[in-house]
Amino acid sequence: MKAIVAIFTVVCLVAGMTTQTRAQRNSSAHIRVVVAPEPDAESLAKAREIVKIMYHDDDPGDMEDWLFEKLMDRYRRAFDLAGLGDSDIQAAVHDELSAVQPKLHPIVARHIDEIRSGMVSELAFRFQGKQLNDLVAFARTPGGRNYLETYPVLLSSRPIFRSLLADNLQLARQINTELRQRAPRYLDAHPAFEAAVYEAARDVQ
Repeated sequence: MKAIVAIFTVVCLVAGMTTQTRAQRNSSAHIRVVVAPEPDAESLAKAREIVKIMYHDDDPGDMEDWLFEKLMDRYRRAFDLAGLGDSDIQAAVHDELSAVQPKLHPIVARHIDEIRSGMVSELAFRFQGKQLNDLVAFARTPGGRNYLETYPVLLSSRPIFRSLLADNLQLARQINTELRQRAPRYLDAHPAFEAAVYEAARDVQ
């Protein structure tokens, strides 16, 4: 079981480097490019089962709710940086945090099918044959299920989330613009706060 966990963690952590690695191979005339075959229907079905376990996706809205909470937590942590002694920024942050939720929900909903499909394809592409069978067997055990639910490492594959994060960054720009209208002096004195809001929108970890 430990061997399966190690293989799964290491391989998924480099999933986001697929495009770069292929480009590096193509740049050298002395290295033969080896491209893995496209996953078949059986491999995709097994990968889909694993993704369901990893992201609590038994019902259609489960993954969407999980991802929404991950993104909201990042905004909450960024907003926690606001100075406690400044009433203007505190009021503005309170209002913005309330306003983020109805704005963020449609962004996640718009991209969730693409993200789910990307996770399944990435997993099926990265694991072939016996490795995928071993991973499914591991996922079906109580310990394996608990591990995958606790450490959904496919989040490290940034290309899967590229479109979502682009829209989320636009939301962060809107938030900072509205905050600056209400508390310009605070933001001029604390540029790290605006930077933290942008940083919150750049990832889902």
